[in-house]
Amino acid sequence: RLMLIKFRMGKQVLTVYSAYAPQTCESEDAKNDFWNTLSDAVRKTPSSEIPLICGGLYGHAG
Repeated sequence: RLMLIKFRMGKQVLTVYSAYAPQTCESEDAKNDFWNTLSDAVRKTPSSEIPLICGGLYGHAG
């Protein structure tokens, strides 16, 4: 559900998080685990890097 890719552009680093939230039918534990994992990953991004979060964060099915 979560993938991290780093791109170096000269001296700057762009950190891209590709994230896909659990669907609404999944357990609250699965949803909380996802959001906690994403939050922790972004929080650990060094301040010298640019974080970009993309993907499906709406969690709906259909």
